Amino acid sequence: MRDQIVARFRAGHPVWSFEFGYDPSVAGAEFALMGQFWLDLRFTYQAIFDFEKLSEVRWHAADAVGSAISDAWRAAESFTGMTMHPGNEIADGLLRGRVRPIVVNGHHLTTRSLWESASTLDELRSGCDSDDDNFAELSQLVRYKLDEPVYGGAWKVANQLCRAGTTPEMFLVAVHIATNPALPFWSSPVTRLDWDDLYPPSRFLRIYEFIARNMYLHDIVGRGQEDDLSQVLKLLSSQAGVPYADPIGYSELDLDSHPAASQHLVGDLNTVIRKSLYLRHHWSESPSRFILPNTSQVYTMDDGGKDEIDRLRLVSSAAEPPLMQFADGLWSGPFFKDRLSAFLLNAWARNTLDALITGGDLEDQSYLPAQARQDEAFERFRQRYLADNMAVW
Repeated sequence: MRDQIVARFRAGHPVWSFEFGYDPSVAGAEFALMGQFWLDLRFTYQAIFDFEKLSEVRWHAADAVGSAISDAWRAAESFTGMTMHPGNEIADGLLRGRVRPIVVNGHHLTTRSLWESASTLDELRSGCDSDDDNFAELSQLVRYKLDEPVYGGAWKVANQLCRAGTTPEMFLVAVHIATNPALPFWSSPVTRLDWDDLYPPSRFLRIYEFIARNMYLHDIVGRGQEDDLSQVLKLLSSQAGVPYADPIGYSELDLDSHPAASQHLVGDLNTVIRKSLYLRHHWSESPSRFILPNTSQVYTMDDGGKDEIDRLRLVSSAAEPPLMQFADGLWSGPFFKDRLSAFLLNAWARNTLDALITGGDLEDQSYLPAQARQDEAFERFRQRYLADNMAVW
């Protein structure tokens, strides 16, 4: 079996492919089943994050998403406070509704477009909050970005839906709710999950249709009070018909017990769930520091320690981008300087692994800055995992 897999790697052929799906002829039924899990999860990620770049599958899209939810649920149930997996017969068939994109007035809404607009508006808020000349210049550049569909498309849609316009603060609240749906493994038992309740652009559209009918919500959010923000979150969740991820108690957090140690095939899922649990607990205590942060009050999770002070650290320079590519070299912010090599190496490793699996170009590193390309690391990887001696497997 290993010989077959490595031979396909060397030849540049896909090991798992959307074109074929479950294919036991490659290396047996068990390996093909793992491939089907991987393909369903990858398809679901693509569909939820950026529908415009979605790769089609030969099986039903709803089946792929339903299976991915079931697989994520199986990983999630290992954590304290999570709902037990009800079995594949139930979990695989929870999803209802056609897996479809959302297009409004010619603008293709995706989760990526929501986050691009939200992060750009955060830059604008940072610039407006400062008298510094550099921030004033930044604000002008950000306004130019908002004219571009990639960065300002979702913001434009929100302003079209609200005839009197909307505000950056209201937009950020809407994106927060839209991108944090209630999922079956951390809510009360569910028997049905609609695509429109899961898909952030569908949720965003429903939220802003409600906001457009209740423009007074802008005034409440604009006051900037913690209680007011919590009130708006609850109101939008309950009356706009957008199920929202409820907060959880600290006693339900089980972050120090890491199920990935015994569940090797779902390690990435466990990491996502683990951090999601932590963030859900803390945004319920103070939603403003996550939804409307100041540049001097941005919080990040640190897995390095177990104490509260280690997990939630104040990062004064986190508003800076991790890196920017200029014609004369690579620039990195002070906070990310020591972490930049690991950040880029992880990006390279994930993209290289995907290329190995899907039969892509292993040597394409165009997504990395020229100074950060991993030629030596790639050669070590090739020698270790694709050589004749496969003992490391």
